[in-house]
Amino acid sequence: PMINSIVSTLRHDLTSQPVGKNGGPAGDAAQSLALCSIANMSGLELIQALHGEVQHILVSKSSTSNVKKKGGLVSPSPCAN
Repeated sequence: PMINSIVSTLRHDLTSQPVGKNGGPAGDAAQSLALCSIANMSGLELIQALHGEVQHILVSKSSTSNVKKKGGLVSPSPCAN
């Protein structure tokens, strides 16, 4: 119940393209904050639910280097079983 609301909000922040005042990019603050939240909560269910969006951010050419660095924090380690 509560996790569904959290996942929905984080998914929205990860997939939305922010637009600035004059139609330009507003920056990557929403995506960065969402990625940091996922990394800090680090629940397996949360990571499984959002790994597709995080993976898309990591390979997207439109993602800034700052967002990609934060996305790397979320990626599960192959040794963490």
